[in-house]
Amino acid sequence: METAGLDNWLTPGTVTRDQAGSQSTIDLALALYSLREQIIAYEVDDSVHAESDYLPILTLLEINVLEAVDTIKRRNWKAIDVEKFLTFASANLSVMRLPEEPTPREIDYAVNYLLDIVQQAA
Repeated sequence: METAGLDNWLTPGTVTRDQAGSQSTIDLALALYSLREQIIAYEVDDSVHAESDYLPILTLLEINVLEAVDTIKRRNWKAIDVEKFLTFASANLSVMRLPEEPTPREIDYAVNYLLDIVQQAA
């Protein structure tokens, strides 16, 4: 159990089986050490006993769910004014000139510049 990072969360000696007056701790409640701070309750719950020799074990953890990150703004390319887009893009792209044999750094710069112009034009 220790090798796997697991621990028995039930109090030692907790009765988990009750058959005809014979009580025993036959079930273990194993969980990761890292969840220890999130535990609210880990105990036998007699209120939901359902005609079984085995007693139900209540497990209640506090789980913090991260809020959804704002979605990325997406363009509606079908609704674009093509003439305005082409006019803006043409005017701004004519400024960009690449050498005959560009370096990888110059290519990266040109691609980023192109993406910026397209985003601004849209």
